[in-house]
Amino acid sequence: MKTKGILLITGLFFILASCHHEVEAPLQSGTLLNSAEITTYDTVFIRQIIHAVGDIGNIPLQYNVSAVKIFYLTPDPDGSVVTVSGLLLVPVSEGSFPVMSIQHGTIIKRSEVSSENPLLNEGVVGLIAAADGYVTCIPDYLGLGVSNEMHPYLIGSVLAGNVADMIRATKSYMEMHNQTANGQLYLAGYSEGGYVTMATHRALETGTAPEGMQVTASAPMAGPYDLKTTIDTILSYGTYKSPAYIAYFLTAYDKIYGWNRLHDIFREPYASMIPDLFDGLHSTGDINKALPKEIDSLLNADFLHSYLSGNDPELLKALQANTLLGWGLKAPVHLYHGNQDHTVPYWNAVNALEDLRQQGATQVELITVPGGDHGSSVVPSFTGALHWFDSLRAIMNN
Repeated sequence: MKTKGILLITGLFFILASCHHEVEAPLQSGTLLNSAEITTYDTVFIRQIIHAVGDIGNIPLQYNVSAVKIFYLTPDPDGSVVTVSGLLLVPVSEGSFPVMSIQHGTIIKRSEVSSENPLLNEGVVGLIAAADGYVTCIPDYLGLGVSNEMHPYLIGSVLAGNVADMIRATKSYMEMHNQTANGQLYLAGYSEGGYVTMATHRALETGTAPEGMQVTASAPMAGPYDLKTTIDTILSYGTYKSPAYIAYFLTAYDKIYGWNRLHDIFREPYASMIPDLFDGLHSTGDINKALPKEIDSLLNADFLHSYLSGNDPELLKALQANTLLGWGLKAPVHLYHGNQDHTVPYWNAVNALEDLRQQGATQVELITVPGGDHGSSVVPSFTGALHWFDSLRAIMNN
């Protein structure tokens, strides 16, 4: 591994334009502000990573990979354009490349994103993909990395915008470094990242995607696409081994939708603890230790009964707005999910498959990881997706 070091960032360089009246044009979403090279990884090191991961099949490693932290603009939930960050993993070569965007799973501590350490989380997958010839971006999302906002956890339209804007910024970076995007765009992500992948695919196909932003294929993995039914199921479990996820979702919705209902939703002492727990400085493990696994110990009985009885219109409306069903995709999709997953129930993928087909999708398949739970299904899901993308790329390049 050759290390070039982390460049000191002394300020963000804003591109300004002026008209005849010397009025500054507004900065646009997706504008690349700055970048800082973190390090370069050679193929020998990346092959060692693959050996440590286990048997993932034959993936050709053609390129050394430059890891770069980028800063770009995206709207927050109020529509204000703010600075966010992400990790770029770039083949060390000039030429034309496909773009892959990998959406990371649930992260609560702001510094645990791959842009802070490319060997964390989905950064490892991105390194392999970049060595295989994809310019790979991993958005931090709002509220993580350099962003201090509340992370819009499971709020589809906002997160899809974060991803689309990083893809735009990635293409700007490529142009500055003698690379071009070849028109192929692949999306993949696991858990929350699976949800965000589906949300991004939907946004790009149902909106007016700019030239070069058409999805070639996507691989949503283990995501809560049928969000309302997922929440219904989890809240009826009695106990849930990751109470941080429940609290994260409810805290994000309360903040972003402006409800101010934390003391109605959570029991004490947890209602008073929640703002500090979700300040971006605590990890998922820290929060799980601080919260009870018994749902009726975490949530107020009146709130829980009201919601499960269908009498919480604010929350019901928000969940329905962020459920990712009821649309017909065009580009091919492979859904990956372990059939023993109870963190994000397996039937999410089954429901999504049936719904997408009912909406007219003809290129959607469900790949089940036999016996896989939420943790053990990660590697086979990403491995399957990368091999599938490679097969599509080979067909398109011939």
